[in-house]
Amino acid sequence: MKKFEKAGMYFDKVLAKEPDNIDALYNKCLSLFYAEKLDEAESATVRLVKMDAKNFSVWDQLAIVWATMGKGKDAQIAAKIGEALQKDDIETAKNLAEKLKIDVSFE
Repeated sequence: MKKFEKAGMYFDKVLAKEPDNIDALYNKCLSLFYAEKLDEAESATVRLVKMDAKNFSVWDQLAIVWATMGKGKDAQIAAKIGEALQKDDIETAKNLAEKLKIDVSFE
């Protein structure tokens, strides 16, 4: 078993007890990405974005996953959302998120 898959199992245990644990989910997303389980990484990272939409680093992670999957247009939009959030430009982030059709709240 690869080390990233093993790490993912530990994060799964935490998430089973604490489904809203953002740190565990973030690390689960990374472990899936580095284990090259891109479809699962995408699904987990979208879930993470929905939970922590104001965090620019989760949008950056989603951009990386999508770029690796060949979803360049969506990756660029996610990266721009991350940039907007770094500048505290919530309005731009909201407008860009609507293009991705991801139901997120920036409240």
